[in-house]
This record gives sequence, structure tokens and C-alpha cells, in this order.
Amino acid sequence: MNTDKKILIVGIIEDAEFVELLKRTTGGTVLFANDGEEALKIAFRVHPEFVFLGKFISGNIDEFTTANIISGAYNIPVLFVLSEDEIENPKFQETPYEVVFTPSTGTKLKFHLGRAKSSITRFKKLSEETELLNKILSNSPGFVIALDDRLTVKFANYGRNGKPGLVNEIVGLKFTDMLELNDKNNFLETINKLDCGISNYENINLNISYKENKFSVSCNVYCIYLSDGSNEFILYCSEKESGKHVTEEKVELFSVLENVPYGVAVISGEKFEFVNSEFIRITGYSKHELVNLQDWFEKAFPDSSYRKVVTDTWNSEIDKNNIIKTLSIQCKNGDIKQIDFRAGKIDNNKFIISILDITEQRKTREALDNYIRQLKLSKDSIEQKNIQLEKLNKELRESEEKLLELNRDKDKFFSILAHDLRTPFNAILGLSQLVAEEYDELTKEEVVKIVKDINSAGKNLFRLLENLLNWSRITSGRAEFNPEKVDLFELVLNAIHLLKPNADAKEIKIENNVKPDTYVFVDEQMIESVIENLLTNAIKFTPRGGRISINISEQPDKYEISVSDTGVGISKENIGKLFRIDKAFSEYGTEKEKGSGLGLILCKESVEKHNGKIWVESEEGKGSTFYFTVPKAK
Repeated sequence: MNTDKKILIVGIIEDAEFVELLKRTTGGTVLFANDGEEALKIAFRVHPEFVFLGKFISGNIDEFTTANIISGAYNIPVLFVLSEDEIENPKFQETPYEVVFTPSTGTKLKFHLGRAKSSITRFKKLSEETELLNKILSNSPGFVIALDDRLTVKFANYGRNGKPGLVNEIVGLKFTDMLELNDKNNFLETINKLDCGISNYENINLNISYKENKFSVSCNVYCIYLSDGSNEFILYCSEKESGKHVTEEKVELFSVLENVPYGVAVISGEKFEFVNSEFIRITGYSKHELVNLQDWFEKAFPDSSYRKVVTDTWNSEIDKNNIIKTLSIQCKNGDIKQIDFRAGKIDNNKFIISILDITEQRKTREALDNYIRQLKLSKDSIEQKNIQLEKLNKELRESEEKLLELNRDKDKFFSILAHDLRTPFNAILGLSQLVAEEYDELTKEEVVKIVKDINSAGKNLFRLLENLLNWSRITSGRAEFNPEKVDLFELVLNAIHLLKPNADAKEIKIENNVKPDTYVFVDEQMIESVIENLLTNAIKFTPRGGRISINISEQPDKYEISVSDTGVGISKENIGKLFRIDKAFSEYGTEKEKGSGLGLILCKESVEKHNGKIWVESEEGKGSTFYFTVPKAK
């Protein structure tokens, strides 16, 4: 049998690298489902460890319904996978499910997987606690009605003696509409007396009527605050049935208290009238021992000073029905336990107390607090290590990205060599062979023309090799980088002088609008090469009789240099191919001049080496302007 972990992806995750990352991180086999129906079938059949919801989920079940069923019915952690452009999508802002944004890393993915597992564990625990509460209420001798602040019925539970058919019917109805006029007025006066947030209550007798159902009840009415700032009214009622004695009701109530998950005791005077099994378990005393104790407080709090604090609190606050304390009690065997202690007054001489054992939780909290204190003591060291770790992680990511880029560049490098070196070599070899074999039959003018063509092909070959060599040095980190204070005017002047013959041959005028004594902090050879490449391109794509201008714009800490021409321009589609080694782009010039497309790539590498930027603005038929920035000299 295949015991591999199964991971289910529902819909489409566009980031293929994330899917591969998911496989590596979880070590699981990935299954796919197009729609919610198919996802539910797979979840039922194989019970995957995680379910990831992507985009474009088809079918009749939407993504949230799919998530709710898989999470709630099958207890499987669910995560939504979104791209970064969906980070502000409002429908995912309040989702209870974990959201992963792509692209992601292994560390981030592990963090989200852990949180998704924790969430499903908390959800399961909450469901179990809710089920327990419903069982307790369903076995209660009385019944519970919850009203919102507009007195509309939000919840109704009629206990074991109730009328279950009414539960769903009265939810959503106005409670006061089911009361006679006098009872309605009395009820409104009663709830106006209540202080919300304080654990006191008001008792009231009511006659409730709904359709053919009529019953008289005695209710304790409480007012509580909700987390959203509103308040709610809770009615705990017992129906007045003829022939039923108080003793019977007491037995029924005690049977309910016996099943609650915390210790409960009823004290009459100084004697225990009732203790449940959880109270016995926590304290270690038998029921017989507890009901015969003269003073349990003396046993539970043997230190007289501590006992005085507890009893003083009891005496001063018990009338307010709001004793809620965390105390240390001593059990029969001498063990000390931490408990949440709550007490309330039933009547003048009768009280109810509850205790919840939080010893393990307190130990865990103390251990956590101690750990936090240790963390704080070494805060500086930890922060420094985190900074170093983040730096190392960043360097590793950059190194991986650089390696991938170098591999891509290497492939393109050999492609350029194979394609672009062939043309000038073929020209040189073919023309030189023609001269060697047909020299006697060629005229002097033909020989001169062939020699000029060989010279032109040689120059193109030399420039291509020179660009390839410079590009290789820069991208591999072997190029010397020696920035210094340089007069930009002189750099531009040298580049114009070098390329003047090419411009004169096409009757193109070059304007230098850079002023003398404009100093930049650059590697002179690199930036001069940038200017030469941009001028070469401008000459290449400018028709005979055109104009090229070199301009400059000053900014606070840098200069923006531009090379503009009146050439043929570049289409929007081809602009996107410039400056990229993986899409090296080259076209013939206005007089069939050939290039490799490597010049602009070299320009980009050189400018970025100076922390500058390079870009182009162009329109077909209206010329082009190439911009780049370099730092000022201080």
C-alpha cells in the first residue's frame, strides 16, 4: 500500500515554482482537482494532509464552501494560495483560513503549514467544547433563551423536558411579542435594572405564548457584553409544572452540575451541600470527607495569612456575585494546585463555587515567561544573530538568482557567438578568397571595394569581440572597477571624435550639449564605452542627413545623460526586448549595417555597476532617446 503523504490542490496555482516548492517542503504526492465537487470526493477517499485552494475553481461549490466542508467535516487543514497582486482582495481579509502569497520560500511555507495545523486543532477543540456545552444544556432541567440588544431571539435550548419543535420556530422572533402586556412591561423594567458585565441577575415570572403553546416560567435574567461592543440578554428559565416539588428540581439541577467539566460545590452555611466528581478529583478528598469537614478553607489554605486574604475577599465581595480569582490550594495529599476560583451567592446563607485546575497551564506559562525573560536578557545577541542570518539568507538568495541568471546568460552567450561571429568571418573569408582566386581578373576598383568590405567586416568583428569580452568581465565580476572624478564633457568629446567618420559617411550631424567641467564619479573606460555604443546605435538607425544630440540634466546627486536621434524609432514590442541577454535583439541599420544587439546589454551592465539606470523612449518614425544616470563627483 502506498503510504506517501497526499497534498490536494484545488483549482489553478499559476506559480509552477510554488508547486515544486510544495512538493519539496511537504515530501508529499500532489493531487489535483478542478472543482469543489471533485475536491470533496478526493478528500473523502484519501484524506490528504493539506488542501490548497487556488484560482478559477469551477463547478457549483465555491472556494469558501469547499474549504468549510473539508475543514469542518474531514478535519483537514485548508490554505488559500494567492498571487501578490491579490494581497488587497477584500474577501480574503477576514477569512479564518491560512493565506499563502506567491512567490514564497520554504521557510515561509513551513510557517503557514504549521499555523494551518494549529488552526484545525483549535477548531476541533472548539467543536468538542461546543458539543459538550450543547449536551449540558440539552440535559438541563431548565431551558436557555438568548436575546440580542433588540430583544430578538438568537438562540433557544429547551433542555430534556422542553419542546424541541419550538426551537427553530422562535429564533428570529421578537421575544416581547410572545408576552402579555403586563409581563412585557415587567420584563422591560427588569432588564433596565441590570448592569451589563456584572455577574448579577434579576428573577422574573413570565407567561410565554406562541401559537398553541403556553407555559409559565420562572427566569433568571443576565446581561452580558459581547466582543463587538453590543450586549446580549440570557434567560435561564424553569417551567412551573403543577405537582413538581422543589426537591425534584434540585436533584435535576445537581445531575446537570455533575456532568460539567470543572469542579462545582454548593455550600450551605459552612457545610458542603453538594460536590461533583470533578471537585472531588481536584481536591483529592472523598465526597464523605468533604461533606463532613467543618471548614474546607482551613484545609485548602493552611497558611493563615494567605487564608485571611482569601476569606476577607470572600466576605467583602460575595454579595456582588463577582469573586473570580486565581488561587493556590492544598489537596488532601499535600500537593499544591493552581485553580481558577469562582464564587456566587444563591441566597443569604447558600453559595456556589467552581474550581478549574490550571496547574499544568500555569507551569507551561511560567516556563514560557522564563524563556521570554531569557530571550530578553540575550536580546541584543539574538537580534544580531537574526540580522546576520537574514544577511546570509539574502546573500544565498542573491547567489542562487545570480547563478540562474549566469546560466541563462551563458546559453545566450554561446548563441551570440555561434550566430553573430559567423557573419563577419564569412565576409572576411569569402572576400579574401575571392581576391586570392580572381585577383588577375579583378579591376583595381573592384579590389579596393573588396578590401574596404573586408576592413569593415574586420572592424565589426573586433567591436563584437570587444563587447563580448567586456560583458563577460563585468558579469563574471572580473572587470576592474575604478571609479574616479572624470570630466563628462571630455568623455563625450572623445566618443564623438572616434565615431565621426561613421557619422560623416552618412552626413549625420552630432551635437554635444554637455558643458565643460561637468564632473562625474565613474569608471572612465566603462562609461566611455556606454556613450560609444549609444552613439553607434544612433548613427546606425538614423537616415542620411539626420541629427544626433547628447544632452544632460542635473539632479541632486546624479546626472541624467540622454542620446537622441532623428532615426527610424523602435516599436513598443521591440522596446521590451532591449537590454536583455535572453532576448538579444538586433536589426539592420538604415544602410544595412549589422549589429549583435550586445552593445545595449553591455551598456546596462556598466550603468548598473554605477548604481544607475538606463531606459529608452521611442516612437516609430520619430526617432529614439536613450537615457542613463551616473553619480556626481563630490
